[in-house]
Amino acid sequence: MPQSRLNTFRILKIDLLVTVGILMAACRSFSTPQTDGRFLDLQAKLEDRLRSKKGDYSLALGDLETGENLLINAFQTHHAASTMKTAVMVEVFRRAERGLGGLDDSIRVHNRFRSLVDSSFFSLQIDPQSKDPTVRALGGRMTRRELVEQMITISSNLATNLLMEELTPESIAAMLKSLGAGGLHVRRGVMDLKAYEAGLNNTTDAFSLLQLYKAIAQDRAASAKSCAEMRAILARQKYRDRIAAGLPPNARWAGKTGSITAINHDSGILTLADGRRFALVILSQGETDAKQSTRTLVDLTGLIIAEITQSR
Repeated sequence: MPQSRLNTFRILKIDLLVTVGILMAACRSFSTPQTDGRFLDLQAKLEDRLRSKKGDYSLALGDLETGENLLINAFQTHHAASTMKTAVMVEVFRRAERGLGGLDDSIRVHNRFRSLVDSSFFSLQIDPQSKDPTVRALGGRMTRRELVEQMITISSNLATNLLMEELTPESIAAMLKSLGAGGLHVRRGVMDLKAYEAGLNNTTDAFSLLQLYKAIAQDRAASAKSCAEMRAILARQKYRDRIAAGLPPNARWAGKTGSITAINHDSGILTLADGRRFALVILSQGETDAKQSTRTLVDLTGLIIAEITQSR
């Protein structure tokens, strides 16, 4: 079959997967999870705070001990931005466990990738003064473990695309569906503009990210050893001006941010000083002032912390 027809077939297959996911979400609306009673007062406080904010916010909080959830606009679709990199990490670890790409095996570092749409080549715009270790390794080799580290901790787009070259949208979709995170769609590499213009974007909702982090926290996303390593990588993330900035000093945060124009997200696993753990996701879109949306994420986190630290 000619390459152009193969690409068309692949896009149709991806679109079919997405359509099935949307239909499943529609069917799920008859039994959509709601906020549990314990969190209803907190939900009212958060919604009251959000009424004065520009843009759209989605929030999902899950108690990893009791299973109780707080959900606000949790099924609204957002551009995923860099939060999709957590899903890439999980699939890389799972693939390694299947013997399909050792984490300590090295791959060549390059900047020439094929578009999802027609397999034409595109490259990332690279700052020659970049401190990204992946950029500095261009022409050399890095291990998959090193690439995952840079993808998550400094959100390296080059590391992300190198790892995604070895994955398929179908395999990532199957993994996410198995974890109950089917509303997170990872379709294309970073800066694949042809795919972007064709509407093949990476999207998510807060509930799906919540389910993904619950699986990582509860050793269900992969083996217990792999999940522990993934949590450690998430804890080393460098961007800590959002949810992490709203936490008390004795709390621990392991998460992944994401931001582009008018998009500002944070998501991850929260551990309080008393050992209680929560998965927390806050997504925002439509607020063009990034500093304001960042302040809102910090503010919402403060409200959550004030409630859960006194509700043992």
